[in-house]
Amino acid sequence: MMKLLDAGVFHPQLRGHSDIRASVRALLGDRSGDDLAVQDEDQLRELLDKAGAPRIRSTTKEKIAAEIRAAVEWQSQQLVKLFRKFAEVEEQRPRPAAPAARSAAKSLPKPLPNN
Repeated sequence: MMKLLDAGVFHPQLRGHSDIRASVRALLGDRSGDDLAVQDEDQLRELLDKAGAPRIRSTTKEKIAAEIRAAVEWQSQQLVKLFRKFAEVEEQRPRPAAPAARSAAKSLPKPLPNN
């Protein structure tokens, strides 16, 4: 996604955000990320900490795993959609200068006469 933004894909609603939900909302008009249980990295860390607690039920762990899996799958699908929409945008890089043309190869000088 950073390649797209570095290449010049811009929307005023992004305002420098790196949140994929905000980017998808602004660039694709898709608000399906609002329904996810995992909204940001802080929430993800909390869920992972909760799942790693020693006295947690297996059903709770399975529920947390399903919520995280759904969020990751949604993010990957949205990244593919963003890439497909903006794939024609080429990264603006300066092209390297063409190498200088080589002149005709000079022959070696004649050897000096032996005295």
